[in-house]
Amino acid sequence: AINIRRATDGDLEPLTRIYNYYVVATTVTFDLEPKTVEQRAEWLSQLKDSGPTRHHSTTSNECE
Repeated sequence: AINIRRATDGDLEPLTRIYNYYVVATTVTFDLEPKTVEQRAEWLSQLKDSGPTRHHSTTSNECE
């Protein structure tokens, strides 16, 4: 089984490393320069309590 969980501050370094790879090696982001862990911490703090990353239950009708 796959367990999907909310990202934590402890995930910031590997998340930043993964994101920065795509910044410098691909065209899938609009960023031109790699981000710092501090910059990604600000991004993560904005996602914790809002947006599609928050935990909530849904029914199949809500997803359509």
